[in-house]
Amino acid sequence: MLLEVEKREELERIATKESLKRLCELAIGATQPKEFTLVFDDLTDITKYGVSILEKLKNHFHIIAAVRRIKIEHATFLSNFERIEIQPLSRPESLELASRLAQPFAERIEDYEAFLNQVWENTQGIPLFVVELVERLGKEPIVSLEAL
Repeated sequence: MLLEVEKREELERIATKESLKRLCELAIGATQPKEFTLVFDDLTDITKYGVSILEKLKNHFHIIAAVRRIKIEHATFLSNFERIEIQPLSRPESLELASRLAQPFAERIEDYEAFLNQVWENTQGIPLFVVELVERLGKEPIVSLEAL
């Protein structure tokens, strides 16, 4: 369908004229099973309509999705999914992650070892917390002991 579109206005007309359900059917019809992977960064607040769309897509596409929690009535599309829980990182892995994330502002860190220790003590290796804390500290003009 996209190959037949010559102007952006035509694409906008098709996108607004066709329902999301119809666009999914067209995507399924235009691709081979398991040919593409769909990536969703957060399905925590998925709606019932979104669940019905994912139920149609899950048997045709590979789907990678992140979700912190989901309502039980919205979990019906998860039947063919492999669940992977991210466990806390070990201390060396956490320090490596923090070190890599801090590279852009490493010259502004007064005491690098104290910085790494503070990240470990406050996050206990939970990757999301490591990323958030390092990003927060990276916004400081100087990452001093007081800032830590």
